[in-house]
Amino acid sequence: MAEDRPSKNDRDNSGKFSEQYDPDEFVDALRQLGGDGSTKEVADKVGCSRRTATYRLSSLRDDGRIGGREIGRSMLWMVNDGE
Repeated sequence: MAEDRPSKNDRDNSGKFSEQYDPDEFVDALRQLGGDGSTKEVADKVGCSRRTATYRLSSLRDDGRIGGREIGRSMLWMVNDGE
């Protein structure tokens, strides 16, 4: 969705895009969904596009904060036990 795309005005002084969504929002959304959910479910809870949710959830997985597994062509994201 166009509203999820940063504009050139959304950059900080170093030229990086500012973060519109806190990573904790995505972890909290998974908790609200019972500990796991699809990208679409998380995007709907957070109020962002699927593309933004995929990017943020993948980043959280890479950081070890959440887990994820493919089911067919979809991802199921889950809160790690330690989170």
